[in-house]
Amino acid sequence: MLANPNTNQFQNCTEHTLNVLIASLYGTGNLEQIKANINAHFEPQTIAMGGGNRFFAPLASRALVTTDHGQTVRTTTFGAIARFMDQHDLAQDIYRATPKGITRF
Repeated sequence: MLANPNTNQFQNCTEHTLNVLIASLYGTGNLEQIKANINAHFEPQTIAMGGGNRFFAPLASRALVTTDHGQTVRTTTFGAIARFMDQHDLAQDIYRATPKGITRF
């Protein structure tokens, strides 16, 4: 699912992870405050999708809706969370696991 991390309309597992991280960092359980902090401090991953893909994707899977996005599809990815953690000095080390092996971010 390509959930928009700045809204509550849909949620995927990475957005849930981001919500928990932001809740912890800012010491709040208030979802409106969590989303405000995400909007202010987190840079979502932009997903290039043409109009045709956006129109036909929900026919393949109901999870592939983009109605919570504007013109640009932006979602939470583990890579975007890793960049956030790195930019804000929140991790000593960040690693990426791929079929080719494990690399340092």
